[in-house]
Amino acid sequence: MLAVDLHMHSYWSFDGFSSPATLLRRAEVLGLKLIAVTEHDNLDSWAELEQLGATSDVSILPGIEITTNWRSLTVGILGIGLDPRNGALREFLTLVAEEDLAFQRNWMAAAEEEGLGEIRSALASWVAWIFPDFPERKHRYVPEWILIRLLEECGLASSSSEAHAINDRLVKQAGHPELPAIDRVLDLVHQSGGLAVYEHPPANLARHDILDLMATGLDGIELFHGGVSSSLREELIVVAESEGWLVTAGSDHHGTRNGWGREGSLVDHPESLLASIRNALSATAYGETRL
Repeated sequence: MLAVDLHMHSYWSFDGFSSPATLLRRAEVLGLKLIAVTEHDNLDSWAELEQLGATSDVSILPGIEITTNWRSLTVGILGIGLDPRNGALREFLTLVAEEDLAFQRNWMAAAEEEGLGEIRSALASWVAWIFPDFPERKHRYVPEWILIRLLEECGLASSSSEAHAINDRLVKQAGHPELPAIDRVLDLVHQSGGLAVYEHPPANLARHDILDLMATGLDGIELFHGGVSSSLREELIVVAESEGWLVTAGSDHHGTRNGWGREGSLVDHPESLLASIRNALSATAYGETRL
């Protein structure tokens, strides 16, 4: 069955292509009972989602995805059921947004120095084409994978490999912001009254590393996800039961527009998962009011 989706993105995420309303319609069509839209490093869709949820049978919880650094590994943390008005969290997210935009300005400046200034107008045209219903997008951070593809599509690179090489040079000049340490992110999620969930562990991460990572203070682990193999899921569910970890389900849905973006599909999960998630969320900042 499908009951929950606690990991998806609207176009308020830097790599999302669905509107919040589209995500809610998707949840209703799938017959979901509980969702969280976990934007990358921002809570900007929450006001609209809260308003939409007032007339829907789907319960909507505030969520976020923050990418962290742990032992030189890039790790995604989902914050579920947190208070979107928390001051410390808001301050942190404002800083992240400023750093990302500063990096993008530096990237563009480096591109112009290399005679690749056309990428700026190419990006503006792309945003206007893909997001005619979301004018705010032109003021927001754009990830490297989009810039790399635009370099090739507007003729500034002759191939994907050349576009990647150009990006590598520009990133080196621009100075990519450092990822926050996992301890800081976990503190912010917990101070905001939320649950901290490790998103879809990769198959190539050693089991002892997963145990060490979970021991940093994580509350749960996303195991019902298309990127988690059935064998790894079955193995870690046993560990989760013995360690007391919450197990969650998420599609990582981003939506698509005109050949950009990616869909995400939910993996069937047991009905008991909804009950355990509801129980865990009842103690979060928004759990009691939204459930």
